[in-house]
Amino acid sequence: MSCGRCSTSGSSIPTFRYGRQLFPKNLRPHWFMVWSLLGLVTAFIVQYGFVAEFWLIGGRAYAAFLQNLLMSILFIGMLIQRGSSDWQSLLIAVNKWLGTLAPTILFDVLGAERFTGPNAFILALGLLCGVFDLIYIAILVQTKAQKRRGWQAAVLF
Repeated sequence: MSCGRCSTSGSSIPTFRYGRQLFPKNLRPHWFMVWSLLGLVTAFIVQYGFVAEFWLIGGRAYAAFLQNLLMSILFIGMLIQRGSSDWQSLLIAVNKWLGTLAPTILFDVLGAERFTGPNAFILALGLLCGVFDLIYIAILVQTKAQKRRGWQAAVLF
């Protein structure tokens, strides 16, 4: 569970550092901290539940792929909602895609010792992550190109 804990804690630092700037202005500022802490506590509870139900290796794998799929979808939503590629990197997007592809192949094509062979559920999650990551990369490339041309509103696809 230590890898999941480091991952969740590490990704929380930018949230608390920069997130206030993106928090809806129609909500009182103290709600930023309330919602951020609630999200963090929820993530720990879900991670604990996966480990308790599926043990350490299986629980981490299932939780990681589900979190990755959620992130893939949320990145697209964030890019579309902002209408800007500010604070988003093509390098990170491509590496996220490749970083998901490697464990997808390990767990699903080669199989893992814990799963005693390929795992259809993780394969489906890995493939969905790949699809959404590639969509995000395509939208991000298009948005960055439009920004370089000086276009205000991005017309996606």
